[in-house]
Amino acid sequence: MIAIPSAIKTVTEFERWLYLEVVMADDTISNDEFWAIFTPEGALVSHGHIPGPIPRHLMTQDECDLARGNILVHNHPSNFPFSPREIPMAADLGLLESRVVTRKWLYSIRPNSRDGRWPSPSEIKRVEDEITADTSLPFPITHNEFDPECVHRRYTILAGRATFNYSRKEIKI
Repeated sequence: MIAIPSAIKTVTEFERWLYLEVVMADDTISNDEFWAIFTPEGALVSHGHIPGPIPRHLMTQDECDLARGNILVHNHPSNFPFSPREIPMAADLGLLESRVVTRKWLYSIRPNSRDGRWPSPSEIKRVEDEITADTSLPFPITHNEFDPECVHRRYTILAGRATFNYSRKEIKI
């Protein structure tokens, strides 16, 4: 079993390790999820590992309490951006930022840059339902479990309408 190296102390070090040693690894660990919580200043608070292939809960309630107001970084073995439950969870915990590392992308969600606030989880759900019902969109926007690009487009629209920040950037290491 792979363990998070004790030398890792910063968000950047964790993301690099996560990408090189977990996301791009062989199939023995590539289905596992690893996570770490960092303070706004970038200091490591806590970390964990959930064996794959499909974790049911990323963190315990105590770990969620540690994450409040901090930065959460984790990988998605599926190569998808955030799962449907993660965006409302980030809002509910008041995370400073949540990041997902995949084989190609680093995804990020943060509170609204204008006022530093998240929409409520119920507002996120309301906008999700609105997007699902919107037949005027020029491309398929359902939550298609088999198409990460479709999910990315959905979250781009969700972030714009629910007023939080969502982005992705290509990983180049």
